[in-house]
Amino acid sequence: MRKGLLYCVTAGFLMLLLCLSVRAEGTALTVSLPLRQHVTNGLPVRVLYTLTADTPDAPMPEGSANGVFRMLLQNEQDTALPPITYTAPGVWTYTLRAETTGGTLSPERLRIQVEIVETAGELLPMVVALLENGEKTELLFLVTPEQPPPPPGYGTETGGPGVGGTTACGVGLCLVALAALALRGRKQRT
Repeated sequence: MRKGLLYCVTAGFLMLLLCLSVRAEGTALTVSLPLRQHVTNGLPVRVLYTLTADTPDAPMPEGSANGVFRMLLQNEQDTALPPITYTAPGVWTYTLRAETTGGTLSPERLRIQVEIVETAGELLPMVVALLENGEKTELLFLVTPEQPPPPPGYGTETGGPGVGGTTACGVGLCLVALAALALRGRKQRT
């Protein structure tokens, strides 16, 4: 009887260990960070976002290489970074930078802190985005593209809008005046 009880207790203990290890390995949490790009003047724009892990061995989105993830957004967009999978409690920090040519960004950089806590065997995320001054914010980037200059020669030779249109008319009037003078000179000679 003691032997049977010992087998049952041992089997129960091994089952408990098996269940705990499966549960720990099976516990995972994916976090998607929303990202909003607002274009202030409606002009076309492209912005490169770079997410860099500040904490060594921080989990990263799929498609990352060496702790860096890059994503290109065009014009007005509401999207999210690819999900990041966390398997254990901890605190990780990231830097999200935005870069564009021919425009301005506000902000250019954010610090993101992801804290994963375990409550009743469940992983829960706490995510905070911070401006450089430490103020909390959302992942919102305001983009103001510069107005591109008109192409070279626009409106000067083709008679397009602006000063060029009057210049083309002026050239035409000069030609008419020259033709009239030539005709007048011809009539005077005869």
